[in-house]
This record gives sequence, C-alpha cells and structure tokens, in this order.
Amino acid sequence: MRRKTKKHTAPVPPIRKILCAVGCAALCLCLLAADRPVSAAGASTADTLTVRDWLTSGFGLFPQSLQAAAPTAAPEATPEAWRANIVPRTPGKETVNMVWQYRPSVLDAVPAGINVMAPTWYYVEADGEGKAVFHDMADMGYEKWDPSGYVETAHAAGAKVWATVVSFDSACTAQIVPEGAAQDAFLQRLAQEVEKYALDGINFDFEKMNPADTEAFTALVRRARETLPQNVTVSVCVTVPLTYEDPDNWYQSYDRAALAQVCDYICVMTYDSETDAVAPLSWVEQKLQLTLAAVPSDKLIMGVPFYGKDLVYTRSENSSPDEEFVTNGEKPKKTTFTPAMRDQLTAQDAYDVKEERVEVQSWREKGVWDEEWGLRKYVFLDTLDRWHEIWMEDSDSLKEKAKLAGEYQLAGTAVWQYSFGKDQDAMWQALAGE
Repeated sequence: MRRKTKKHTAPVPPIRKILCAVGCAALCLCLLAADRPVSAAGASTADTLTVRDWLTSGFGLFPQSLQAAAPTAAPEATPEAWRANIVPRTPGKETVNMVWQYRPSVLDAVPAGINVMAPTWYYVEADGEGKAVFHDMADMGYEKWDPSGYVETAHAAGAKVWATVVSFDSACTAQIVPEGAAQDAFLQRLAQEVEKYALDGINFDFEKMNPADTEAFTALVRRARETLPQNVTVSVCVTVPLTYEDPDNWYQSYDRAALAQVCDYICVMTYDSETDAVAPLSWVEQKLQLTLAAVPSDKLIMGVPFYGKDLVYTRSENSSPDEEFVTNGEKPKKTTFTPAMRDQLTAQDAYDVKEERVEVQSWREKGVWDEEWGLRKYVFLDTLDRWHEIWMEDSDSLKEKAKLAGEYQLAGTAVWQYSFGKDQDAMWQALAGE
C-alpha cells in the first residue's frame, strides 16, 4: 500500500488565526443586544425565533430533531474556557526553563538557558511483599550518587534543583495517597531529603494511577505543599487531557484544576502523541488549550521532547526501490530517535541504534520542514529494504515551541530529557530564546 505520511491534523486553530473571528463575534453580540426575530433556515415566515434562540440553536442550520440527537461531545477547549486562564506573566518573575535528568549520580554541567534541574532521584516501589517503600538512588545501587555535589554544581551555575519523585505502580500509589501511616512516612522522608540536600523543590511524577485515586492524589499533593517549607516549590506532572470519554484510562487520574490550586506548577507532558510524530506543533497547541481550560497559564509548564520517532516499515514486494514510499501494509516498528542519531544520519547517511547500523539506500526526504507540524521529516529506504519515516525536533522546531509558550503566557518549559541534549547547544539555546 502507498503510505500516507501526513495525518492527524489538529482541529483547534492556532492562536494567531483566532483573531479573524473577532469581527464575527462582535456582530453576534450586536444581534444579541437587539434580540430581533429571525426566520430559521427552511422554516416558514410564521416560524420565527429570536436572534438569541437562533444563535444558541445552531444558527438555524440544523433541525431541532438532529440537534437533540447529537451525541455528547468530547471535552474540548472553547475560546472562553482557555482564554479565561491566560494570565500575563508577572514582570520580573523568572520563566521556568527546566530539564529532567534520568537517575543522575552527578551533574557535569547545566545546559545553556536552563534554570531548573529535575533529577529523578526518588521512587515509590514495591518491596518483596508488595509493600510500598521509598527508594533513593543509593537504595537502588548507585554507589557514586552525590546529591550534595549535584546541588552545589547546579546552584553555582544559577540553577535550582527540583528533585523528582516517581511512581509508576498503581498498587504502590494506592498505598501512599490515602491519609495514614504510609503517607505520613512518605511526606516525612520528602521533608528530610529537602532539608538534607538543600533542595529547591519537589516534582511529582506519578503515572499509571488508578482513576479511583484521583481525589486522594490531589489531597496528597496538598499535604506535601503544607508539609514542605513555603520556599520549596511543589510541581506535578500530568498527562495531556483526552479528547474522548474513557473513565478507566489512567490519563483520567488527574484533577488538573484542583491540582493547580494546591501546588505551585503543573508540568503537562505534551509529547508522545497519538500521531506519527512525538509532538507536532498543532497537536501540542490543541493539548495546551485543553489543559489551559483547567490550569492558569502562569502555573503551566509545557513539556518538550528532545527526541523524535523513527517509524520502520517493510517495503512492499510488489514495488521497486525506485518507487514512492510503498509498504506492505503492516504496522511500523517505532523506536526513539535522538539528536545524536539525527546528526549521524545527516552526516554519514547512516546511524547506529542499539546493536544495529542502519544505512541509507535511497533518500525520499532529507530534513524537509513541515510547516503545520513544525518538525523536520526524513524518509528513506535502508539497505535492508525497509522504509524509515522520521519526525524530528531541531533548533527550528524548538523555536516554534518556545514561541507557543510565550504566546500562551506559560510559566515555562520542561525538557525530557538531559542526556538527549548532549552536545546540542543550538537546541538548548533555541528553546531558551537565545
């Protein structure tokens, strides 16, 4: 089958395009003020309704029977919903430029423009009997873990340290979130770590939770905010909102509006989209609007991926290597594609992934810029007759994401993750607006 390499256009228009609707809105307001009778489309002159009725009943374009039968709409961000939560940035208040670092023992250097380091040092995990326990890096066997040295290095570079506490086990989380001895011990340990290592903040990354624990998780975060010193920042990672109802999906485990009221910042993980790319710009903007319907912009930090996605397809046996991108119709194998792999590919027409070296047989697209998705696209046939479709971040894509954060007056951005940005000064600088 011939592979269509572009899909999933986001339905929400960019903020820059919304202004053209202002005139229409003004006209509607004028008509509402007059509230004069009009004839519905397809109705006799005797079947009249006021302008207010006409506007609220679908502009008279649809029969009432069809309107009543319409299915319940999926949650969406109306202009009023997200616009009401756009809060201008406070003059003089520093924008958060954060990066997560996966299980680091030491900190070599703070990247350009970064003012918050978020090392994933703490984990809620099950012991041999299934009991939830608090583990730090030393507990997990990292003998060279030096949290004091890490914090000193960050502070010397002008960056704060928000240590991340992680739970990916719903059973363990269920033991921690209710008030009781387990929660008391958890919060006491957090407070001890903050004091012992002079941490500037705690970042909660609780995922794969049971939606039944939504309220209890909010209460846990509230207690953490009350327990920790007021000068210690408390932030919470949340998924992007779903656009459909699915009560059992763990993405529904966050009451974003309630969390925003009890913590300092919400970090929305605007990546790993359902499209062929990790974070296409139009998709990111749609998810930001949905999130902003619940979270004020001055508390919202936008997640940014420093990686892309490599989709690998088997070439159709009925096509030749000289033909267009034609696959056998099977689902692609998806792998993470890093900036280092991108640089190797563009320089050598080959890159190394795990134990394999991938070599280009023929190019179809090499670093082509996609305006809607705000990403670089690479399409090629490798020497094993596999098609590769790669959507990748670079300095240009990150500039667009930085602009988006500015347009929506967000509190800042948060990169996943530090190691992907090694030797990528242009990417760090682009995101920081330098």
